[in-house]
Amino acid sequence: MFSDPASPSLAYHASHCNRPQTCDAAGVTTLMWAARSGHEVAVAELLHDPHLDANARDVDGWTALTHACDAGQDGVVRLLLGRRGIEVNALTKGGITPYHFASAGRHDAIIAMLQAAEGFKGTIRSHSGHRGSDVYGLGAPGIVQKLQYEGHEQCAPKKPGKPGKSGNPNGTQRKRSRCS
Repeated sequence: MFSDPASPSLAYHASHCNRPQTCDAAGVTTLMWAARSGHEVAVAELLHDPHLDANARDVDGWTALTHACDAGQDGVVRLLLGRRGIEVNALTKGGITPYHFASAGRHDAIIAMLQAAEGFKGTIRSHSGHRGSDVYGLGAPGIVQKLQYEGHEQCAPKKPGKPGKSGNPNGTQRKRSRCS
């Protein structure tokens, strides 16, 4: 399927798709997987398909561009930004853009490409109110939680604790919140 002989895992991933766009339970497409992994040859070949939805989203709202920006894949980002109609400001479910991820990871070449892209908006704020430039250099680990839950800590996933009076084995009380 792909002309890149060094990517047997990519060929395996592509061959096990049940539908053209969605390839696993998390909604990760072959394009997303190739983008995150830096398989430029495969990304280029996939982008030649006029029926491919290059803006498809996984269950968390991530696009191929989001994955590539998070992983620091400069060449892939260049290819994706060359695709007509790519959503440069695509928001995840947490309100995070590809620019937030590129900035957090200090991927300066990607930041420059995004800023030069048609329609780029660097003033978009995450759900916690941060712009991409606000998180420069914070790094990927934990950045999603910071951007999604800061100021909304009651929405963050709970850490397991000792069993409480609720009888819940992880010790957390079930409360209704505005986040669920």
